Amino acid sequence: TGLTGGTGITMSQTITGQNAKATIDGVSMQNATNQITKFFPATTINLHKLATAGVTFTTSIDKDAAAKRMSDFVNAYNAFFDYADKETQPEGSLEDEVIARSSLVGLRNKLATQGPAGGINTISSFGLKTDSSGRLALTDSTFKSVLAKDPAALKDFVSGTGGLVEGFLAVLDELVKPVTGSIVSRVTALGVRQTELSQEIANLEERLKHREESLRL
Repeated sequence: TGLTGGTGITMSQTITGQNAKATIDGVSMQNATNQITKFFPATTINLHKLATAGVTFTTSIDKDAAAKRMSDFVNAYNAFFDYADKETQPEGSLEDEVIARSSLVGLRNKLATQGPAGGINTISSFGLKTDSSGRLALTDSTFKSVLAKDPAALKDFVSGTGGLVEGFLAVLDELVKPVTGSIVSRVTALGVRQTELSQEIANLEERLKHREESLRL
């Protein structure tokens, strides 16, 4: 409570803000903001006003957003594939690098992974396919149709345990592990070879020096 100036006295009272409170399916919860984000996965509930009776709401999958994410994945894969495929060709910067080729093969093998019989068990089941060159392509309408029909099965195949994403991460993790990864091992081996070559060059120069001196005598 405070006083404000002027010719008269005006009383004013400051009310401390309170947490937003809600009960959903019999579960009470509260939050410092008017948003509840942890009750349903990937869902935000905005509280706008005090309800005097029960409120019923429904949720739906944003098929356009999901298709956009899958399209982004396809584009990222194709960008990596195009670069690695180009650089492992003759005269490419990775021409003799086995790990680059094995990584491409590993990723392509994961794309061929099959799930349990029936339902979504291959990438073609939800509109994803590889062309003759090995690049990915997405049929947007097929993906959205499968997503609307069986989103749980699609999620399990793509991002569930043993799914497509997990398989990709396993291949990439093998590349970039800090100590035992293929890239670190290859860099270490190249460093050792560089040291050996430097020593061989030094030895050769020393022999040439002695040979030159002997010819002068």
